[in-house]
Amino acid sequence: MAADLRAVHPEHSAEAQVQAQEALFSTPSPAAAGAPPVDPVFSSLENFLEALSDFCVARGAAPTQALLVCDKTFTSQEIFELFKAIAAEGGFEKISPAKWDSVCAGVGVDEHLREPLKEEYTNRLLSFDKHVHDAPRCNRPKPPTPRHTRSKSFCEKILAQRPQIESLVSRHFPGASAEPFFSLYCEKDDMASTRSSLREGLRQAPRINQPFIPDTAPVRQTRSGTNGPSTLPGTPGQTPNSHYAGIDGSSMSGGQFNIDQFEGKDNKQVPMSTRDVATPGNKPDLFANSTSKDSKQPDFYDFYYPLTYLEVPRSTSIYKRVHFGLQSGLREEVDFSLYHLVQMSNQRGDKFRFEGFPLLMETLMEKAIEITELCTGIKWELERDQYKWPEKRHRPNVLNTLWGTHDILDRISKLPIILPDDTLETDEFCHHLQNIKDATLVLRNMCMLPENAVFISSFAKGLLRDFLCIMLNTPKQSRLNELRNDALDIAEEVTKYLPTAIDDPLRVSLYRYINSDDRAHVIRALWAITHFSTELEGVQNNAMMGVSHDHLVHLFSYTLLKPDPELLNGAMDFWYQFTLIPENVTRLVDVVNLKTVFVPRLIALLSYEAQLDSNETVLQEEKIAPPPSTIPKVPSELLKELMELSEPERSSKWLRCCFVEDPDCEITQIALWQAYQTRFVNPQQPNSGVLPAAEFIKNVSTTFTNAQAQVVPIPGAVAGSSGPTTRFIIKGIRPLETALTFDKWPYLYCKWITGGNSQAVQHCDRAFSKPEDLRSHVFEDHMSLQPSDQPGHYKLEKASEPIHKCLWNNCPKIKRVGPSADTSMVVEHVASAHLPQPRDPNAQPPTHERQILQPRIVRRWDYWNTPTNPKGEPVGVAYKACLVLRNLAWNLPNEKSEKHGNMSLRKSVFLSRRAAIINAWDINRSLRLALTDLLLITENFDD
Repeated sequence: MAADLRAVHPEHSAEAQVQAQEALFSTPSPAAAGAPPVDPVFSSLENFLEALSDFCVARGAAPTQALLVCDKTFTSQEIFELFKAIAAEGGFEKISPAKWDSVCAGVGVDEHLREPLKEEYTNRLLSFDKHVHDAPRCNRPKPPTPRHTRSKSFCEKILAQRPQIESLVSRHFPGASAEPFFSLYCEKDDMASTRSSLREGLRQAPRINQPFIPDTAPVRQTRSGTNGPSTLPGTPGQTPNSHYAGIDGSSMSGGQFNIDQFEGKDNKQVPMSTRDVATPGNKPDLFANSTSKDSKQPDFYDFYYPLTYLEVPRSTSIYKRVHFGLQSGLREEVDFSLYHLVQMSNQRGDKFRFEGFPLLMETLMEKAIEITELCTGIKWELERDQYKWPEKRHRPNVLNTLWGTHDILDRISKLPIILPDDTLETDEFCHHLQNIKDATLVLRNMCMLPENAVFISSFAKGLLRDFLCIMLNTPKQSRLNELRNDALDIAEEVTKYLPTAIDDPLRVSLYRYINSDDRAHVIRALWAITHFSTELEGVQNNAMMGVSHDHLVHLFSYTLLKPDPELLNGAMDFWYQFTLIPENVTRLVDVVNLKTVFVPRLIALLSYEAQLDSNETVLQEEKIAPPPSTIPKVPSELLKELMELSEPERSSKWLRCCFVEDPDCEITQIALWQAYQTRFVNPQQPNSGVLPAAEFIKNVSTTFTNAQAQVVPIPGAVAGSSGPTTRFIIKGIRPLETALTFDKWPYLYCKWITGGNSQAVQHCDRAFSKPEDLRSHVFEDHMSLQPSDQPGHYKLEKASEPIHKCLWNNCPKIKRVGPSADTSMVVEHVASAHLPQPRDPNAQPPTHERQILQPRIVRRWDYWNTPTNPKGEPVGVAYKACLVLRNLAWNLPNEKSEKHGNMSLRKSVFLSRRAAIINAWDINRSLRLALTDLLLITENFDD
């Protein structure tokens, strides 16, 4: 428009042009001035409620009239205000958490109600919100077009302002005419050619798969023109828009512009400017985490949604994926599901429950019973409708999975086995068998959780019974052993919640495993049988009724397997429940000899796995000799060896030769340091230097591992007194009575009296490291014996007069007799009574313990107690054997018979074993309470 004004009169100043331009654009447009505001989607509460009601009826739901959030009811008027506030923001999906708080604050919602209100709005009104804001634009009410501009084109709008423009031109550009400007917007006959010429400059649209590459080559001038695009005065360097720059690309000056020659297009082409656009190819990092490529979850309740193009996204939950994949029946999906179900049931068994995945347990059991199809080629057909079952019961491959098939064992026995015994298998067979094993393993893992066992036995009891019967009666082949093991584990967990009967197929199948050669099968079958109905109130375990003679004999033989506590435990569980019923005890008399076999074996089991428990009463405490108060002397032989060593090795050797570790003893640091100085400080001897006191004390701790330098208070010392209050000690060592050699043998001192009087005697006190040296010294130096030709032997001729006597430390024996001329008698006494014997070359040095002055005297009682649980109650085979004995004492026949010595069988059985029961009561304190009940029962037997 500004360029058009300049074309009218270019000689006027730019300021006048700017003023005219501002005046033109500041003039209010009639369309803008008189246009009414756009009506909202719902102008009133009635319209909102009507639309909401229609939407809910279309969905088949009840209309939402109010919202209950945390005991506060939001009325329909409040809901309408909230909906309008959300609509003003563009819909619920465009509201951020922070924006939600502001929206709620705007409608007066309390802060503590905002998050609950958001959840309630999502559940109740989100679909309606999406329907309103995401509906096609053509179905929404459009704002009315202003009445005076509905049929006017753009040219007519410009021509409608002709009076105002002409007045502005005459005021700011005197003598100029605006006619050329308005001639551009007048209708002409050749407008069609102009439109076609405008389209000639458009590029041809590329093919769908052909990328658009702009042409950046220099543009050829199609029309001569010397003047380039001009700039407005006052704004240097700014390139004006093509709308203002002149129609032919050149500045219009004077009368050069001819409106009649205008063809409707710009002949001067400006080079196209390009810019980089981010794409996944040149900027992959920007699109790596983009969520725009994720498909949007469709609104199934939006009746405008094109169901033909419905796209259901794959669930991101692995639990749902495997749940629905297993039910799909597709091979790849089933393999994927079973693999992950095995992992999840093993690792997350505590969180993986049947109640959260409908039909999962039924699908797994249906998959598992396909083992019959592998073995016989016949597939089971499951019938869940009790009304259709009578019509199909004659077919052998149909199962009543609602209540269980009562004749399933007959149906299984009639199926021909086509599975060969060899191990040659096809790939399809291996794959199918592995899927069956995986399905059974998943059921086994999930049934280990008590909640799952209760759920499957309550809501699929019929299918569960048939499934277990089928798995327990598979052909006896090793490749199917895993299936039987898993089925027995499942039976052990679920029979707690299942009743049974004598003709129950599941009970019959379990008893068949009692005689099995597989120990694991026997133990699992026993546990499953004894668990029947244990968690059902008021229901008796009917699995104990009607047990065959052969099974009872096998079960008794299991009580003899003492090295197998697991099998023995299962057998005792069975006998406890079996003997609770009097009829069973009466039958037991004909199966096994109670008096000589069964009851003695039970009494022997009362000490099974008993643990020794000793109680002691101290009658006299032990007294040990106090440690020596002096440090032993160092013999000259030892001192010579020590002086050849250098410090600190010398002090370590001296400590080991004169001290020993004792945690109850101690010695003062000053006494130890003085003894060390006394032994080794001799200026006349070479290499007589000693360690400093601090290093010597540190070396004590290095030499003895448990020795510690400590500072202890003096007992009775008062702080602040003139005397010392603490002592510096070495804790953990004590001095020896006799010094040791480097080989840890004590030195042997000669105690022969060499002089003195009755008040004070004088001993020889020479030290020897070997017994042989001491013996030679005594015999040769003190007794003046002559050695013989044989080493270690001496001449023992009888003396001419009594000159031989024993002077070994005032020996009283020879002293009383007096001197003797019998040389051999005196030598034999000295050698045997005082001198040590020669050592064995392989002998070990003695331990240097303190002498025990008074021994410790205790009185000890040994008990062999049965193990107990944390509550102190006995558990295990011994306790169960005691309970079986009590059941027999209760339920054995009490009628007198001449066959049993005119007494009852009950009294005959227990009278001869009373002493053994009392002995078990005496040594087993854990079973005393149960054995007391047994003894009281036997005391009340009628004579």
